[in-house]
Amino acid sequence: MEQDSVSQGDKCTLEMAIWRSLYWPDGIRKRRLETLPIDERRCSILQLIQALMDKYNDDHNLPGDLAYELQRVGRYRYFNDADVNGTYYHINFTTKTKGVDGLDNLLFFAELVQRGRDELVVSCICRVDMSEAIGCHACLYDVCHPKADAYSGGRSEDCRLRGMFCYDGPKEDLGYTPAELEAEEASVRHMYEVMKHLVFY
Repeated sequence: MEQDSVSQGDKCTLEMAIWRSLYWPDGIRKRRLETLPIDERRCSILQLIQALMDKYNDDHNLPGDLAYELQRVGRYRYFNDADVNGTYYHINFTTKTKGVDGLDNLLFFAELVQRGRDELVVSCICRVDMSEAIGCHACLYDVCHPKADAYSGGRSEDCRLRGMFCYDGPKEDLGYTPAELEAEEASVRHMYEVMKHLVFY
């Protein structure tokens, strides 16, 4: 009788660990089904760019219809550079103005520097003229940059050797098929089943 209750408890613990790996606390699957829209509340890059846009509007006294509104996050890179003890982020995104006669598809560039775990410094946020757009040594032409004096990361050639990652913005996230989500769950379940039998010394 006691043995049965222990195994039942192990099963509950196992199922809970699997569930926590696959779902947010409110029950929504962490990986999105391809037919569902992106959950913007949980997309950290969208939240970050929206905060940058709000700051840019405040700093440039752009109220109401004059304010820029995020349209889409394009490509972004993050990389380490010898010049700073931290990580650089180079991000492209497009905006529009809120007014009826507003402009749209205005290209912006932002550079952020992460120092330590909790410090993220905005070193540049500006519009980019596509006719003058250039790249840095880290991003090359994956991310459109303003003139070189506007930003500081990626100027040394060796930053390409220090580890860098390039991502498309969240609107390029096509989601997952039902079969891919089932395969993910089977993989997570297998991992926890194996771990259950391991003994650590």
